[in-house]
Amino acid sequence: MKIGIVGGGAAGLFFALFLSSLQPDWHIEVYEKEERAGRKILATGNGHCNILNENPAPECYSDPLAGKYLAICGYETLHRALEEEGIYLQKRKEGIYPLTYSAASLLAYLLDILSSRKVVFFTGFKVIDYVKSANGADVLLNHNTKRHVDFLVVSTGGKSSPKLGSDGSFFSVLSKHGYHIENLVPALSPIKVKEVGLGILKGIRHQSLVSVVSKGRSLYEERGEILFKEDGLSGIVAFNASSFLSWKRLWNSSAVVLDFFPDRTEGEIKKMEMRARSYGGRPLETIVEKNLAAYILKRSEREKKDPVAMLKNLVFHPSSSYGFNDSQVTHGGVVLDDVDLACHSRIEDGVGIIGEALDVDGKCGGYNLTWALATAYLLAKSLKS
Repeated sequence: MKIGIVGGGAAGLFFALFLSSLQPDWHIEVYEKEERAGRKILATGNGHCNILNENPAPECYSDPLAGKYLAICGYETLHRALEEEGIYLQKRKEGIYPLTYSAASLLAYLLDILSSRKVVFFTGFKVIDYVKSANGADVLLNHNTKRHVDFLVVSTGGKSSPKLGSDGSFFSVLSKHGYHIENLVPALSPIKVKEVGLGILKGIRHQSLVSVVSKGRSLYEERGEILFKEDGLSGIVAFNASSFLSWKRLWNSSAVVLDFFPDRTEGEIKKMEMRARSYGGRPLETIVEKNLAAYILKRSEREKKDPVAMLKNLVFHPSSSYGFNDSQVTHGGVVLDDVDLACHSRIEDGVGIIGEALDVDGKCGGYNLTWALATAYLLAKSLKS
């Protein structure tokens, strides 16, 4: 049996790992248009690779139907499968990581295992198209190369971080083959805002309760560190809020609201400010960093609001994400209706689709790698000799 894998990212490499263990006599080929497979893995978890999440709940994904797949192949299954392959894990406060705490070490080990199992890599080869037949598929590569496979796996990822190899170009091929492609938009991205004058805040960090508010209702809340950019908001909580805005199509009808002191009442902060004022100091600068205090004072004067109240309710209106170059994952892709619960195509026999190529994306914290590994494992386990 010959297997062809389009894309050497996390989903493709772990599918090759699982399948080569289950079916050691099968021939596996990986077609990767970059000169090296797995480059995006190196950037995950700030170079440490937050590989799994202990509780990949459906509400943490763009499509709750992802929960059906993760109910079959969840954290315990994946943890056991990885350790059986010699990939040992550790738990840290923010997630599950390789024991080495190094994405580079994990990738090197993964490539070494696949090489020892005779998995063949065609790096620098881009798949242009494929031609299905009753006995498999002819995979058409650049450099006038054609490979025949019995089963084709699509693991091309999305369109985010194109410098690491994801450009979304293969979705036009899949569309031509009859797949339904949900529009691709950046997710887990900083948020550009309509408000001006944020330059003074660039680089400032502050713990906050971040809320997405629409029509007077808070639809999403998360605590964490906000990082200000010269024209927007960054940090993990901003990334997650940007994904929620994309999932719910709220970019043009919502506000992002920051509460810098969620554990203190406005009255308590007012007392702090009044005490500082009585001592002749600059009252807001005893509460927040001086540039943030200056920004709050200027906005409060312009909007005729109490600056202390703004510390509890600082409103920004999102205009857009920062684009695919600055996003961690892509929202959109092949809709789940086009695959079954083992990730086999319902459109074509002999084709599987896994990972970010499917229209599922999750929050920060190992959710997206969990999805990539789960779909890779489900497809690998479903293929029989």
